Amino acid sequence: MLSAYLRACGVTDDTAWRELWTRLNGRSPATVAGPVPEPYAGGGGPGAVYVPETPTSFVGRAREVGRAHELLATTRLLTLTGLGGVGKTRLAQQVARTAALHHRDGARWVELSEVAGPGAVVLQTLAALGEVTAPGTRPLTGLVELLRDRNLLLVLDNCEHALAPTAEVVAGVLRHAPGVTVLATSRRPLGVGGEHLYEVLPLPLTTGPGGALDLLGARARAILPGLDWNSRDQECAQRICRRLDGVPLALEITARRLRFLSPAQLLSRLDSGLRDARDLRNADPAAPRRHSSMRAVLDWSHELCSPEEQWAWAAFSVFVGQVEPDAAEAVCAPVRAAGTAGGAAGGAALTTEAARGPSSATGTGPSSVTAAGATLDALAGLVDHSVLTAVRMPDGSHRLTMLDSVREYGRSRLAERGRTALVQGRHLAWWVRFARRACERWHGAGQAELIKAVRAELTHLRRAVEYGLVESTDPAAARAALELVADLWWHCVAAGSLDEGRRWTARALERTADPSRGLAPDRSRTRVLWMGAYLDAICGDMRAAMRGAGTAASRARRSGDTGALAWSLLVQGLVRLLRGETDRAVALTERSLAQFRTTGDPEGLQYAHNQLGTAYGQAGDTDRALTHLTDALEVARRTGEEWHRGYILWSVSVVRLDRGETGAAREVLAEALTGRHRFPGRRCPAMLLDAVVRCALAEGRSLREAAVLHAATAAIWPGGAESLLFAFRAVVDRREESRAALRNALGAEALAAAEAEGAALTPVEAMERAARHCAAETL
Repeated sequence: MLSAYLRACGVTDDTAWRELWTRLNGRSPATVAGPVPEPYAGGGGPGAVYVPETPTSFVGRAREVGRAHELLATTRLLTLTGLGGVGKTRLAQQVARTAALHHRDGARWVELSEVAGPGAVVLQTLAALGEVTAPGTRPLTGLVELLRDRNLLLVLDNCEHALAPTAEVVAGVLRHAPGVTVLATSRRPLGVGGEHLYEVLPLPLTTGPGGALDLLGARARAILPGLDWNSRDQECAQRICRRLDGVPLALEITARRLRFLSPAQLLSRLDSGLRDARDLRNADPAAPRRHSSMRAVLDWSHELCSPEEQWAWAAFSVFVGQVEPDAAEAVCAPVRAAGTAGGAAGGAALTTEAARGPSSATGTGPSSVTAAGATLDALAGLVDHSVLTAVRMPDGSHRLTMLDSVREYGRSRLAERGRTALVQGRHLAWWVRFARRACERWHGAGQAELIKAVRAELTHLRRAVEYGLVESTDPAAARAALELVADLWWHCVAAGSLDEGRRWTARALERTADPSRGLAPDRSRTRVLWMGAYLDAICGDMRAAMRGAGTAASRARRSGDTGALAWSLLVQGLVRLLRGETDRAVALTERSLAQFRTTGDPEGLQYAHNQLGTAYGQAGDTDRALTHLTDALEVARRTGEEWHRGYILWSVSVVRLDRGETGAAREVLAEALTGRHRFPGRRCPAMLLDAVVRCALAEGRSLREAAVLHAATAAIWPGGAESLLFAFRAVVDRREESRAALRNALGAEALAAAEAEGAALTPVEAMERAARHCAAETL
């Protein structure tokens, strides 16, 4: 800013003024903080700002412009990276016009998109400077000599396809011309020492100013003055922005079509005929060839990738959302490393092998290490090319992701190679392995963390199930998906994904229904049968539950599968218990317990003891009930299991209440409620809160607090207690009795006030409040 002011005053040598500024402020004027000055439209003198003008307004990017200026004040090489069409050039233009004012000799723009040959970068830079070197002088040497005493911002645009010669020029300039700062745009880093990278991301998809919708609207209004979108138009325009990932070039191209299509019509075409932004053509005749369409943009990026990177791009496209590097490495391994030619059956052939891990497909020798390293290098290269984005997670780890338009381009390339089935098979195999490990770890310590880990991968798990059970015609893929569903049943129960689990089990059983084709062995199919029946039972579909459990038990007896028989009998007993048929429930569950004792399955033993304790308690035999519940708790505490322990403690509290032992019941409930918020699902918290209310009613005190918690329970179950408490009449009836007792004790007005307070509580707040109440009352 000081230099610009002095030039405007006619001062040609500002050295003394700069020295005075430094003495007074303690820092160089080139690093003065504060507002970015307005662009200076200088003339053709030494301090001129040679930055290309653009015919359209600059929309958004205020934060990016500010951040780029901050970085240019502390580094001499700033590279703006990002996917093609994301707006790197426009951002560089905006930054350069103002950043140039901090340099005595202004800024010079060097366009490198069309250069070819190792010496072309130097010659193009010299041309942008309006200089020539002395005859016989090496061009790079001459360039460095010309810049040695300059104080200049040098902008190098579109460096990616001439990376090595550009890096050579930049390294020479930085080394020998200390007054020159370089601002580069490139789809991948230059790799020069001291380089600072700033990734330019797509425009935000929020509706605030400066976002993708703002840009689309600005361009639409430029061709349709007076445009006024209604709420429906705005909604469709927002969906268009999401469909195009907020990529500015795609939005610019798309906006032209709004001259003759409404947002709704354009959205319909994007979702049908124009499957993605790759099909959109740029009608601007002045646009560079690489921006003639989004397909051209992606083709350009694809051509700059190595063959290994091109394959990794195509293979990674089967993922949806963010993924851990280990999974990407396994799925994106080179085809040659898998020992198969691929093709339609390639996915099935790899299912077992790939499920062992990312390096198993090539054995355990040096070649496997080399292949794994090569895959990781290819993925890292795609991050450098801005094809992949590495997202830092709260725990410090990184996950990889890809824009939808880039992913769809990769899928088209994968299809062209004829490798879609192969890579989808690898993807399915990886998640089969993931689910198996999670299932093996479930009954033990760390359940809350395990649920979080599986929930983080649900998008990928759903995609794997969809491929195996719906898209693929390969029997091996269907069998793998069946096993995947079986290993996720615990998550469907514990994380509240009951309806999804029922759909999965039903589809898996339907897809593998013909045993003559060898699609599913008895053990796997029997396992899914009783698991589906369990889900049916806790969702209240008792007829389907009995049918599924009965079929599973018959199959288990024929095949001698003792473990499946035990679980099938347990589900049959659960159905009888929920129906109120206590004697039948006890008989079936006792038989189930005997089978679990034979197999030694700790999870089965815990469930059977708990179910028997609940059944005996419902029958009024509280001594036997406490014996079995104590045995269930002993198994849970020995193994470190926490999730199901909450249900056991609820059963204990109910039995204690039935025995009039309200103090003991409160102690149990305080234990069950403490830390319960770490688990998803609302069934157990609702049951525990209901038991707390019963404690207060039994003692005739803290009734207003009981009314607050009773109302909080109703808020947790917005669909109604009967449907959401799996039609367990023993729970539903007591809940209705509790509210009637509270109304009689408090009166309608006081009850309404308490219920309003309880309805405002979140589930976590309600559980914490109930736990404090139980602890205080016990003391």
